[in-house]
Amino acid sequence: MQLTKHKFNKLVKFARESPPSLDSLALAIYQNVSRKSRNMDITYTSEINDIDWNEVSSIFGTVDWGDRPADLVESAFKKSSFVRFAFDQGKLIGFGRTVDDGEFYGWVVDLIIKPEYQGNGIGTHIVKALEKDLESYVTTMLTAAPGKSGFYEKLGWVKQTASYIWPRTKGQSQSFT
Repeated sequence: MQLTKHKFNKLVKFARESPPSLDSLALAIYQNVSRKSRNMDITYTSEINDIDWNEVSSIFGTVDWGDRPADLVESAFKKSSFVRFAFDQGKLIGFGRTVDDGEFYGWVVDLIIKPEYQGNGIGTHIVKALEKDLESYVTTMLTAAPGKSGFYEKLGWVKQTASYIWPRTKGQSQSFT
């Protein structure tokens, strides 16, 4: 078992935010070790024909991105320029997609990896594949979910200084400003 610095820091943060009992700390360590030590069989696809859109919809909820009805999620993904799905032994565990104008601007959107699979390189793999898909575009951008900027910065993304959002809800305004 190898406990990476990243995972160790996550465990320390967990312990500081809600002082755990020995049992809960042991469980967190066990879950980290068991996930890392089990043999994952990650496969990736850009095919959307056999995707369970109800499962995609439910994954949005695992990261608190709100309720997204399966039919609308399917419609959005089918209108996307590029998509990637990640599976562990046939079970959907994450995805990402892009939208663009066909020439100049491309955006990476909806990159989500189930929390229990984060930190295993799956998001990195998907981002790198989507970057390659968009390499002919003049500009490629994304909006990081709150608290996820560091992930993108480690991959070479640079934070913009003059990005804006037209908030549709008070929650959007609070989350992104």
